[in-house]
Amino acid sequence: MDQSEINDKVPLDDLLKMANEVHSDIKSSIKMVSDIHPKKTDREQVWLTSKEAMELLNVSKRTLERLRSEKQIRYYKVKRRCLYKYKDVIVLVNPPEKC
Repeated sequence: MDQSEINDKVPLDDLLKMANEVHSDIKSSIKMVSDIHPKKTDREQVWLTSKEAMELLNVSKRTLERLRSEKQIRYYKVKRRCLYKYKDVIVLVNPPEKC
């Protein structure tokens, strides 16, 4: 069966309706998956390494260590590595204004 025979047997309106249904099914599937697996790019969920935190803060390794020891920045140890939440680091870059 060639293309012209298919076009003669299935009306264009039916093809468009089927395409819209498939499109709708795909969109609902994507929404369902994204609801189950939230986006990792959400600023609350982004974790930074020490190197990334140093670059964002524009500080040296020693200064970052001092910030940790003085409890000016929260960090988490995972397998001997220090990790920082993006939201905790960005507060040092742009401190909230006091009223």
